[in-house]
Amino acid sequence: MLQARISSDITKSTQFIEELNLRREAVSDSENSFVNITSKSIEGVYQVLGANSENSEQGYLGILTLKYDENRIHATWLIEGEDTQTGFGLLLNQCIEC
Repeated sequence: MLQARISSDITKSTQFIEELNLRREAVSDSENSFVNITSKSIEGVYQVLGANSENSEQGYLGILTLKYDENRIHATWLIEGEDTQTGFGLLLNQCIEC
């Protein structure tokens, strides 16, 4: 299926490969930058820019607040200043697991 996406349209194929390479580079860089993430060091307020999964052309801006308490990371996500989502997770192997 992936091979079909890559070879079906040369322009889209080139864009897809370029994006994939940029993401590989970003992941590689982030692995070197965040070696010692701890439950306390991940606390903070982050600006998030993303795209809606149902409409990838529709972007959004949000604020993600992470706080550590009672062995959990509590997340509050304010999207476009209107919609608030909350949840929690655990920090395992340098990733927040929900």
